[in-house]
Order: sequence, then structure tokens, then C-alpha cells
Amino acid sequence: TLPPPAEATAPPPGLDPAAQREWFAITLTPAQMHDALMDIARRLNRLIDRQRDALGITEQDIAIMGFSQGGAVAIYTACTRARQIACVVGHSTVIMDTADFTAKPPALVIYGLADKSFTERDYQTRTVP
Repeated sequence: TLPPPAEATAPPPGLDPAAQREWFAITLTPAQMHDALMDIARRLNRLIDRQRDALGITEQDIAIMGFSQGGAVAIYTACTRARQIACVVGHSTVIMDTADFTAKPPALVIYGLADKSFTERDYQTRTVP
């Protein structure tokens, strides 16, 4: 495999690079979160395309999975690709519906109903204005 390009691994503006425990600040508004996710997805899609080309695989060989914020990143990345990948999995994450989604890969979203931090309602699909 190829090393990831710096633009795919550099922390977004405003994040402490030493922390590296979050993809974006949890204090963002839904619109800001959408913008951050779109930026991260663009960078990751460039990385995925490079790896795909270097390995000689196709989109149908690619699956993306993420947990928590990484789940939102996985879903945004998979759903904003030019061509559909094999599947995407988001675990304990939030999905915000957006007109920016250009692909609709098979998706599995997993969360626990007994979660005390987020209720089932918190995990419902939201639309970004």
C-alpha cells in the first residue's frame, strides 16, 4: 500500500493535532459539521482513489467502516464518491441527509438502543439546511 498523502491525514483547522481523537470539534453546528465532513470526505476520497489505482482494484472491492465520528466520516466519504463502492458501515454514528450525496452504496448503520448518551431519536436521520 502507499503512504497516505499529508492532506488526508492532517487535522482539520481548529483541532489539536496532538489529540487526534476526533475528526471534527463536537461543538460544531449541523451546517458546520456538514462542511467539515464534506472537506474530510474529499480528502479521503482522493486517498482512496490513489490506493485503488495503485492496487489495481475497483470500487466494488472497497468497503468503508467507521465508529462514532468516524462512522459519519465513512458515510459521507462513501456517499460522495463519483462511483459507488461495495458498502459502508457506520457504528454508533449520526447520519445527516444531504443533497451532496452522489452515491448510494449498500449501508449498515449500527447503534444500541440502551445507549445512555444518545437516544434512538438522536440517531434519526437529519437534513442539513
